[in-house]
Amino acid sequence: MTRSLSWLRTADSAWFFLLLLVSPAFILLIASLLFLSCLALSAAWPNEYVILAGTTALGLLLGLGYGWGLTCFHPTRRGGLLLRILFSVLAGALGAKGALNFSLGWVPHQMRPAMLAGLSSMRDGVKETPALWPMPKGARFHAVPHATTKDVQQYPGDVCAQQGALDTTRLRDTGKWGYVGDDKSPCPGRVFIDCTHTDSKGVLWASY
Repeated sequence: MTRSLSWLRTADSAWFFLLLLVSPAFILLIASLLFLSCLALSAAWPNEYVILAGTTALGLLLGLGYGWGLTCFHPTRRGGLLLRILFSVLAGALGAKGALNFSLGWVPHQMRPAMLAGLSSMRDGVKETPALWPMPKGARFHAVPHATTKDVQQYPGDVCAQQGALDTTRLRDTGKWGYVGDDKSPCPGRVFIDCTHTDSKGVLWASY
């Protein structure tokens, strides 16, 4: 037993203790920083600073305690290197957390009341702004050339040209449904809108 303890206290086995006892401290520290960085994306807890301080202090105590023990009691005095490594890792982790929070748009607690007040004012302004949608019921044109009707206006066969195209110069502009009932016409059975006006796109209503 005494021989085993003596072997564990040699300089060669000091790094084994370093890996065994300090690794959990590093893992805990890095995990806490990542957790709080992700937490900042959503509604962060009001006591997140308490969580950060507690987890960071716990991780540092595990590592610094072992480093202090090596410095005071181990013959090789390797604790000084461990202390420098721990402080370097802590500074790098805190710097990385700050850069991550800045890039993700994290808002400090001191700025949140002002931001919430601004969002509330914006929401009230949006409610007071008249909406353009949904559109009012009814016709979606500024002016309808004719009243709504289901009546039919009979047309002779010569309202269509020889190729079957509608001769718009012969339309009566009644606003009714035009119908060609002449079987000898180039366009027998043709149904169209008897209107010489154009729609909002400039298309003649009779072409529909």
